[in-house]
Order: sequence, then structure tokens, then C-alpha cells
Amino acid sequence: MDNLWEMIRKSQEEDDEDDLATSAAVIAAVAHHEAQNQPPRRGSLPGRRPNQPREREDRGKGMLQD
Repeated sequence: MDNLWEMIRKSQEEDDEDDLATSAAVIAAVAHHEAQNQPPRRGSLPGRRPNQPREREDRGKGMLQD
């Protein structure tokens, strides 16, 4: 009887190990998929000049001139 319980316990441990391995693989695949489907970053990037502030009066200047 002890041998049967030992076999059941061992089988359950192997199943648990398989479940953990499968879960880890799924988590890695989902993380990779989500990283690939991110929209392009917006905002400033390292090495680029910062945006220059424009005065309100400068916007649309020359639009009404012929």
C-alpha cells in the first residue's frame, strides 16, 4: 500500500512540474507577444533636441497673406 501512495505522490509531483513548466512557457510567450504589439513610443527620445516652444502669435502666421 505504501508503494501505491509513493507512486501517486511521485506522479502528482511530476504533473506539478509539468504544469509549472507549461505556465512559465505561456507567460513568456504572452509577454513576448505583448511587447511586439506595443504602439510606437511617443515623446522625446534620447539624443534628440527638445521641442522648441512656439509663441501663440507665431502659429498660423502668413496664412491670410496672398
